[in-house]
Amino acid sequence: MKKQFFTFALAFACLAASGARPATDGDPIAAAYAGIYSAGGGGDPMGGVNLILSPDHVYAFTFFGGISVGTWKTFENYVILQPDTTANEDFYLFGLQSDTVSGVALQFDGFTDKPAKYRFDDDPQEVMHPVFNPDPNYLSYPYRIRFAAGEHRQVELVSFVDLEWHDYPEPGEEYTGTVYTFTLDPELNDFKLWQVVPQVPLTPILGVIKGGELYVDGHLIDRRRGWDEVEADEREFMEQVALAISQPLISKHFGSMDEDGNWVEVPYPVIPYTKKEVRTVRFDNNNLFEASEEQYEDLYNDPTPDFQPYQEPEEATVKKGKRDRQIRKNNYL
Repeated sequence: MKKQFFTFALAFACLAASGARPATDGDPIAAAYAGIYSAGGGGDPMGGVNLILSPDHVYAFTFFGGISVGTWKTFENYVILQPDTTANEDFYLFGLQSDTVSGVALQFDGFTDKPAKYRFDDDPQEVMHPVFNPDPNYLSYPYRIRFAAGEHRQVELVSFVDLEWHDYPEPGEEYTGTVYTFTLDPELNDFKLWQVVPQVPLTPILGVIKGGELYVDGHLIDRRRGWDEVEADEREFMEQVALAISQPLISKHFGSMDEDGNWVEVPYPVIPYTKKEVRTVRFDNNNLFEASEEQYEDLYNDPTPDFQPYQEPEEATVKKGKRDRQIRKNNYL
């Protein structure tokens, strides 16, 4: 389990370009605090909350399903964790040319965590649309649309990631926010849109040292092992984190199951946004994807003979305004 976790975490750390960091060997403060800390889970990175402090003042705060990385320092009886904010855009677009994709495929990742609105350049109305229905659940990843080459040249996006749910504007209301415009390169046909929803605040995290013990957010984080007891794969992981932080995002790994049931990950290069501007937009309630209990039941009870539970039918209809779009979906991961 531990090896699987660090395989995932290494992939995360390798999202950015590599860059050297100065070594701090012989730092007595780093030597005193470097090691692996844990709140629950017995120190296994797959269980509970874990904090790794390396001697070169790089940290990784890991928890099941997520990770925060950055730099750390001490001040009096405090340990200050400063999250890396390099990948701090609301959206990123990735793409490549794939021989296995018919037409053009555009996948939406992270859009179920926070509402977001989109609009294609060929939309006849200056109105943006929700990507998902309100409070999406019963998710069948991945959510992908397919269209003919040249049908859409650009996609615009606006996020509510900084808003609380009670501040979300209603359909028809005007909203002033940051609008991203991405160009869909005609030389590519496999695109991934990623909405970034921080799993932890990007503000500094404060740890307090009391009686030689570390408390983070009021919770005791036990020091399980000193740095001299850290295993080789854990050291390698932290080395990759050190190379990745403060570096521009150049790619992201996306995975899927192959025909033999193996999980295969492929790095997709980043495509810079064409434009980023603050402007006022309007939107309707014509969501692109439906992820609800009713839809899940419809899929589960599909009478198609070759349909199996926990799989999506080969074709699914996604409503977009007054027109229907036939999209092709992959099987459940």
